[in-house]
Amino acid sequence: MSNIPGARQLLLNALDTKMSKRRMRLYIKAALANMTRLPAVTRARRKPVRITFAMKQRVRTLAKMGWSQAEIARKVGLANAGRVSEILHWKR
Repeated sequence: MSNIPGARQLLLNALDTKMSKRRMRLYIKAALANMTRLPAVTRARRKPVRITFAMKQRVRTLAKMGWSQAEIARKVGLANAGRVSEILHWKR
């Protein structure tokens, strides 16, 4: 389990110059053990959007009007500006 403040405190304690190297290593190992995360329990399924011919035309029209790729993606309903770039470069 993650406990970053506790790990930070252990590392600060390990910086104590009077501490032996062996003890310092124990503090560092304990700090590293506090910096782990649990794996994701569930993941959302991908929901790909089918790009239609009408969407492609709309993207190209908005691009000619000077809209940014991010604005076009939001307006047309695409996942991100990368999809807009693919459409504009004829890769979709």
